[in-house]
Amino acid sequence: MENTVILKILDLLPTKVKNALNRLSCETLSAISEVRMRSSNVTTVTLNGENLYLCDTGISREPVRCVRVSSDDIDEFIYRLCGGSVYSYEETVKRGYITKNGFRAGLCGHILSKNGEMCGFTQISGINLRIPNHFFGCSKPLLRYIAKNGFAGGGGILVISPPGTGKTSVYIRGMVEEFLRQRAASAGGQAALLLSAYTNRAVDELCAMLEAIEL
Repeated sequence: MENTVILKILDLLPTKVKNALNRLSCETLSAISEVRMRSSNVTTVTLNGENLYLCDTGISREPVRCVRVSSDDIDEFIYRLCGGSVYSYEETVKRGYITKNGFRAGLCGHILSKNGEMCGFTQISGINLRIPNHFFGCSKPLLRYIAKNGFAGGGGILVISPPGTGKTSVYIRGMVEEFLRQRAASAGGQAALLLSAYTNRAVDELCAMLEAIEL
C-alpha cells in the first residue's frame, strides 16, 4: 500500500528536494523511511534500511549530482512545517524535534542552553525527517492473544527492541489502530482509547500518526 504520509509532506519540502522525490516511482517513494537535509550539504534518504544519496537523477549509492539545500531552504521548510507559527511548536523545538502529519522532524544545529539544559536553537542547520511506514496487521496476533488470555496477574505488555526499529511507529501504532478499528466496528463507528506515557512524546507521535490515517 502506498505510504500516504510522505505524500502529505512533499509540498512542505524545499523545491529541489520535492522535485527529486517526485521523479521517483510510487513504490520507491513509499519505501523511504527517512529524509536528511543539511545546509550546504548532500541530501540523503533511508530506503529499505540503506542510507543513499538523493540526486537529480534519482537515488544513488554514489554522491553524484546530489541535491543540496541552503540555510534559507531549511528555515523556510521549518516555517511551512509549523504552519507559519514556529512559536506554537516552541516546547517540542526545545527538545529537538517537531511532530506533524504522522512524521517527526529531528532538528540539528547550534543550541541555546540555560543551567545546563537545552532551551532552543540559535540556528538550525540540519533536519532528519522520520517517516513511518504502515505494516497492516502486524499486531493482530498479540491482540488475539490478549483477547483470549487477558493480562495474567494484572500485568501488561513489554515491547523490547533497539532504538529506531519501530516500537512506537509500527508495532504500538498498529495495536492502537487495530483496537480502534475493532471497537468502532462493534460500537457503530464510535471508539475511544486513553493513551498515557511517562512523557508526552510517544503519545504525541502516536496521535499524529493516527490523524495522518484519519483515525
